[in-house]
Amino acid sequence: MPSRLVRLRVLNCVLVPALASCHSSTGPTAGPTHPQGVVFALTSLNGEPYGVAISSSGAVLVARVLGGLVTRFDLPDAATFRNVQSGLQPVHVAINADGTRAYVINQAGQGVRVINLATNAVIDSLALTNDGFNIIVAPNGQQVFVTTSDGRVYVINSSSNAIVDSMRAGSAANGLAFSPSGDRLYISSRDAGTVTVFNAQTHTIIGTIVIGGAPQRLAMSPDGATLYVANEAEGVDVVNLPAGTLGPTIPLDGSGYGLGISPDGQRLYATNPVSGNIFIINTAGGALLSTLAIGGNPRNVAFDRDGGTAVVTDGAGRVIFIH
Repeated sequence: MPSRLVRLRVLNCVLVPALASCHSSTGPTAGPTHPQGVVFALTSLNGEPYGVAISSSGAVLVARVLGGLVTRFDLPDAATFRNVQSGLQPVHVAINADGTRAYVINQAGQGVRVINLATNAVIDSLALTNDGFNIIVAPNGQQVFVTTSDGRVYVINSSSNAIVDSMRAGSAANGLAFSPSGDRLYISSRDAGTVTVFNAQTHTIIGTIVIGGAPQRLAMSPDGATLYVANEAEGVDVVNLPAGTLGPTIPLDGSGYGLGISPDGQRLYATNPVSGNIFIINTAGGALLSTLAIGGNPRNVAFDRDGGTAVVTDGAGRVIFIH
């Protein structure tokens, strides 16, 4: 499934002014239960919810790629939200470790916006040279790394909000993950079928891991020993670190797209927007524990700080909250 969200369609979408508080028109509704995951709220949002991030204090930010908005919830409330105008096609959002700043990457808008989470206001923006794809903040908060459709990786100084360096990964660089120490950055390329390993300090390439297929999102185990790679062609690939060798693939239903790992490293959530499934995987051995058949187009996954809540975006117009 292509990642470039350029299809055209008509939406019954009313843009809400920045900072206006509001409620879902339907409110959160009870969802299906499962022994390994309970959907406790389904909140309706138009504009194709896509990227998601959760701050250390429980602020949930959802990028609505066709709505021009980033929407904020504050856990445990899954019904009340407010919107921040965020430019053309905000596709992904990342939050720094102390929860003070969010960074939004625009796809068609070819830029990055910086949001002050204390005021929910955009405080800065900078231009990119191509369509924005994904974004991640370094664990120390000093740098922000953004990828573009042509495979370039830009390095932003978070103090000045200026681009200070760039490097190359393969085109459609969609997945990003840091090692726990923050010294290595892993970036997937859907088109090249690779994961490139960068030195996060010098911005030089350490190595390339050949995955094959169409690698998408990445998730790093808390101990740094395993990198999980969602793969549209086969499920979830398991990479043993630091050697970069491939372990057994977790097949799911034949495809993987979004990926998130619980803070304790025990559970891996993977999505397949084609089948409408969310998969819950035991990382100890890679066994599939359960499948949540929620329908729609589940895309991206984020966990809160203690791992008690996972949030999944659904491109069909929902935000899914799971205990």
